[in-house]
Amino acid sequence: MPHHRRKVPDRETLAAHLASGMSIEHIAETYEVGVRALRIHLDRYGLIEVRSSAVRLAEEALNRAPPPRAARNGDVRFREDRVTFMRDFYMGGAFQLRQLSLPRVSMHVAEIASKPTIGGSHVH
Repeated sequence: MPHHRRKVPDRETLAAHLASGMSIEHIAETYEVGVRALRIHLDRYGLIEVRSSAVRLAEEALNRAPPPRAARNGDVRFREDRVTFMRDFYMGGAFQLRQLSLPRVSMHVAEIASKPTIGGSHVH
């Protein structure tokens, strides 16, 4: 015997379900429709903002991630040729303390100043 899917309800019914706290998955199960199809209807009715699955997964990972630690003295080191920051990077499900070295801004300015402009003259 073929399985017949139920029709997605109207906007007001869906809005009431969401307002009552029903999850999208629960609504889809109740009306025997796919979650993806229901999301399309909810977006069309303006009840949710559809995000890609990659964005949803990234948001869920960030919500589970512990907060980064507070900055301390010594987290920024100034050297002649670079500035080194100690930063927490979220990698592999946890924060790891890593160094991030960047050239000093004066080095960038000096390099730009040494290059000729379109007209052939140097920037001074």
